Amino acid sequence: MSKSYKIMFGIFIAFLAGLVILESLEKEPVNWFESYINQDKIPFGSYVLFESLSQNKSTDITLVDVPPYEFLQDTVHQGTYFFLNNNVYFDKDELNTLLNWVSKGNNVFLSANSISKPTKDSLGLQTETLLSTKDMRQRPLLNLSNPKFKQDSAYDFGRTSYVSYFNEIDTLKTTILGYADYLNENRAIKENYVNFIKLPYGKGSLTLHLFPKAFTNYFMLMEDNISYTEHALAYLNTNDKIYWDRHYKSGQTFQTSLMYVLFSNKYFKWSYYLLLITGVLFVIFEGKRKQRAIKVITPLSNKTYDYTKTIAGLYLDKKDHKSIINKQVSLFMEYIRNELRLQTTTLNDNFYRQVSARSNNTFEDTKALFNFLKQMEATKHPKKEDVLNVNLHIQKFKLK
Repeated sequence: MSKSYKIMFGIFIAFLAGLVILESLEKEPVNWFESYINQDKIPFGSYVLFESLSQNKSTDITLVDVPPYEFLQDTVHQGTYFFLNNNVYFDKDELNTLLNWVSKGNNVFLSANSISKPTKDSLGLQTETLLSTKDMRQRPLLNLSNPKFKQDSAYDFGRTSYVSYFNEIDTLKTTILGYADYLNENRAIKENYVNFIKLPYGKGSLTLHLFPKAFTNYFMLMEDNISYTEHALAYLNTNDKIYWDRHYKSGQTFQTSLMYVLFSNKYFKWSYYLLLITGVLFVIFEGKRKQRAIKVITPLSNKTYDYTKTIAGLYLDKKDHKSIINKQVSLFMEYIRNELRLQTTTLNDNFYRQVSARSNNTFEDTKALFNFLKQMEATKHPKKEDVLNVNLHIQKFKLK
């Protein structure tokens, strides 16, 4: 790598390192997603609530990842089914299964902004979203109806959010547990919009709450709001077994790939990018195949011509013309076998036709050549001119 390349490479790596450091120092934005998942520590997760209940030695919590219709097929389950989500929509079959389970002496605690129409119809309820004409910020206020739990200054949610309330209930059967309103100058609930009720069903009961954010990390850790959550949970019998629903969750967890986990963490993500870019740069600048220079070796010279010239000279010096002619004929026959791919054991007219066809010579010229070679081989004392003449005929034949 040249010096200029090294400088460029160093600057680029320093730049990337700076980006990683700046990214790591940057404060991660708050995730305001309403997941309600018991493992989530984000503002609208339910980690604080779940841990608070789990620390109570008398509370036995079972996590349920399947819908109630499937879970309640096992009739041995007894206790309280706990639902917490933005929306909880049971269909008719699932609702009938759940209500049948409640009627046998079990309980349901459900907190959601919106519940399904079959649920409201079966329980004689109607809900509506509260609209504020005075303040568009719509900061919810919450309070409880029980004098022991009620607070003079309502619990302030602290952020803009909408509030749902029950605008129709069966007052003979329903117990009102809490109210909601929007923030005003006195921080007091002026209109009693019911958002928290309990109603009996068979041998059991259903507790319905229409502001699930009151059970999230954000609300419980804000000022003295945790007392609202604790008092609201007083209607949840923690001595019973609690079946914590994880099926009806806006942030329901799914199986994710390793790459998803990698990119969900900014530190892992930037480490991966840095490793990837460094690898690419290495391939560009250092990935070329390196080897020592190969020494140029001069190939051995072809001595065949010199050898042939020497042997021929010996024959000429001895005046052994017959042997030279025999060698010439033998080499020619080898040429026929190797180049023309013909056997030379039988020399007849059929052989001459094949040779003529493959060598582009006429049948007459071919036959005349072989007759001439036979004549030269039969000559007992050939002359120097005969040697030259044999070579001339053979070369003429090959050049056709």
